[in-house]
Amino acid sequence: SILAAINDAIASEAPVWLGVKVGADSDGNLTVLAVDADGPSALAGVQAGSVIRSLDGVAVTTLDALRRGLLVHKPGETARLSIVPPGATGPVDVTVTLTPNPGAL
Repeated sequence: SILAAINDAIASEAPVWLGVKVGADSDGNLTVLAVDADGPSALAGVQAGSVIRSLDGVAVTTLDALRRGLLVHKPGETARLSIVPPGATGPVDVTVTLTPNPGAL
């Protein structure tokens, strides 16, 4: 699919991995479509259906903005995501320890 191709292209440029598949809509929402059970986001408590609002305090509304935000990190560093979990009324901060990129966000 086009979304999978975009995710793969973005992931191939980022040196670190969140362990999520993300979809973007025309309203600027980045929704977590899937979470790798062994990935750093799962360990931090991120769930499928969560909406990513910011990375390290900077708003992200496109897949490119998320990718650019990850480019500054190295494996072992932490990234702070502000997310709205499924069913929640407001954002929560999640700290994710990034791992080397195995080919996905």
